[in-house]
Amino acid sequence: MKTQSLRNTFFCLIAIGFNLSGLSLVATAQTPAQPPDEKILQKEKDENLFSFECYVDLYSAYIWRGLILTENPVWQPNANLGLNLDEYGKLYTAFFANFNTSTRLGHNHCGGLDEIDYTLGYEFDISFLKLGIAHTWWTYPSVTDSQYEASTREINLNAEIDNDYVIPFIEVDIDYARADGIYGLLGLRKEVQVVDQLMVGAEATLGAGTNPYTNYYFDNNSKSGLVDGNIAIYSQFDITDHIYLGAKIAYSALLDSDIQGVYPVYDNNPTDNMIWGGITFGVIF
Repeated sequence: MKTQSLRNTFFCLIAIGFNLSGLSLVATAQTPAQPPDEKILQKEKDENLFSFECYVDLYSAYIWRGLILTENPVWQPNANLGLNLDEYGKLYTAFFANFNTSTRLGHNHCGGLDEIDYTLGYEFDISFLKLGIAHTWWTYPSVTDSQYEASTREINLNAEIDNDYVIPFIEVDIDYARADGIYGLLGLRKEVQVVDQLMVGAEATLGAGTNPYTNYYFDNNSKSGLVDGNIAIYSQFDITDHIYLGAKIAYSALLDSDIQGVYPVYDNNPTDNMIWGGITFGVIF
């Protein structure tokens, strides 16, 4: 009798266990999965909607398209604000300024400030192509001095082929206000992520100009063709997710003999090539 009673008790416990398991499964099946918190999703979307970067370049000289504007040190603050449109690309606005640490043409205004540029642009991807179009307004705060250049405006087009090896790229700058000419740039770029925080890269470019461009910048030289060449090695070290340091060393030279020695630097005697470089400090969000 005692054995029979224990057997009955055992089977009752098993039955109760199965019933409880069934109720648990039914309850789980009938309880709908909770959707993600809409506020969290919206917050993540808002965080990625805008991007901001601000950095300062400290360079040993100011080289622009092969032209040595000054061979003495400069510091150049930059700021970029972007609006990310997901698969539709990105809108951005950028600001650039140049400050000379030495006097330029014997004058020094606003702490050496002699250039402010404003850019509004749009960039997007089509498969492996990265494309961009922008408009830049070049201004010179010291334009009240007759020795400084007048402001001008350009339409800027650029494209690059994205891949894991060497990236070829092209830029076309159309000046429609002052030079009324076109400057084009072909280049190759390679970047290597050495470690998580350190990137090292190299870049080589060739620039060319149309007749109006060379006429304006190189003392009425009417020849279209090569203007300048540039080779650079650079690096970036991420101190944190939002702060970084960079370094760059480059060699720039005017290539066409017809334009060499025509456009003098502002500070010293004319020179057609230079090794220059500097460091960068930036923040990005």
